[in-house]
Parts: sequence; structure tokens; C-alpha cells
Amino acid sequence: TKTLFHTGTTNYAGHSKWQNIRHIKALMDTQRSDLFTKLSRQIRLAIIEGGGTDPKMNSQLTNIIEHALSKNMPKATVNKILMNYNQKDKAPMKQGVIELKMINKNIFILLTVVTDNLSRTKGEVNYIVKKSKLVTFAMCKHMFTERGLITTKLIEGQTFNKALEDAIEVGAEEVDLVADNEDYIQFQTNPLHLDSVKKSLDSKGYKIDQYEKVFSPHMSAQLPASDKEEYEALKKKFLSVDGIEEVHDNIEIIENI
Repeated sequence: TKTLFHTGTTNYAGHSKWQNIRHIKALMDTQRSDLFTKLSRQIRLAIIEGGGTDPKMNSQLTNIIEHALSKNMPKATVNKILMNYNQKDKAPMKQGVIELKMINKNIFILLTVVTDNLSRTKGEVNYIVKKSKLVTFAMCKHMFTERGLITTKLIEGQTFNKALEDAIEVGAEEVDLVADNEDYIQFQTNPLHLDSVKKSLDSKGYKIDQYEKVFSPHMSAQLPASDKEEYEALKKKFLSVDGIEEVHDNIEIIENI
């Protein structure tokens, strides 16, 4: 915890405190916005993969909507996403992956795509790629394994061994402690079984923090910390392209290399 020392007037201290509160609120607003953006993507994917916008006919969509609402996503936002997909004049959505490689490095990047205009999305991505240190590389996807990942807090009083037993019972393939917070665990599963495993964990009393499909790299590649800011800016550019849902990579940021 950072301790603040102040030697000015009381009014100034109050102003400083207000500035700090505003900074914290802005950070929380950003985190909330990022979460809702991610949930919106997952809802769109569920519509495509589950075969429609009617939750009664699409259990995958039902699961993600329930999860989104539990994270305080406004129901109006959910309904707006569903309504947009119900427009009769809207072109059918297509799903895919754009594979990229960093020039002269074993760094691989996958862009997952959900769009009604694939040529437009690819064109915008290619424009960014041409101005970067990347090239398209058709073998990238083979460097990753797609997994279902469920992050949840340990049930109060529960041991990790009990979580292992639960993982076997619900059909998860692995369970691990979260590296920077041992109160949380991650269940890994076949992506095809993600929704059923999530539902089983719900019934056992786990409070799901997030669940998603990810591409896990077979091996990581080092990127110096000095290049991190530039790479994060590149990721933001990709995510700003209409139709790009997620950016996956095999990068491990290394200090002092």
C-alpha cells in the first residue's frame, strides 16, 4: 500500500484526496468497461456457436448471459447485442483466426475474428501489419492449443485437494492455483465442454469469476520489457478493428534481457 505524506494546507489535502478518489474511480471504470467489452464478445460468440439469439434454444448463450448479469452488465446492454443480431438485413456473421508472426522472432500472434464482413476486417488488419514488425504466417495456429478456462475463488474452507476431486467429477482436465492470488483457482477443460463444466461448478457452489476460450501456446518466446509498451499499443490497434475479438500470443515479458 502506498503511503501519501502531505505538509500543505487542509484544503489542499482534501483536494489531493479527491484527486486520488477520482483516479481510483477512473481505474475502476476502465476495468468495468474492459470486462463488459469482453463479455459482449463472449455473447456474440455464443450466438454464432450455439446457433441463435434465443436463450431458450441456445444453452451456451444462456450461460454467458447469466454470467454477464452476475457481473452487473446492464440487461439493456445484453438486449441490445441480441437485437443487433436479430436484424433481418444483417449479413451472416463469420468466425475465423488471422495468424501472424513477428519478423526474425519466434513470436506468434492469433487474432480471433467474428465479423459480417471478413474482407473488410482482413483489410484493416493488413494495414496495421504493414506498418509493424509482423507478417502473416499460416502455421501459427499449430503453435497453440485451444482450451476452456474457468477462473473461480476457492470455496471458503476448501482445500486444493478437494478442488482436484471436483475437477475430476465435473470433467475438467486440469486445475491450478492462480499464480498471483492463491485464493483463486483455474479449471482447464476441452473448449467443447466449457459450458457443461461451468454449469457443474456452479451447482457445486463455486462463484465463477470468468470463463472463456483461450489459445494456450505450446512454448513461449521472450520479449524484453523495453518493448512491452510498443506491443501493448499494437494490441490496442488490433482490438480497435471491427470484428477482432481477442489477441492471443506466446509472449513472455522478460526484464533485463
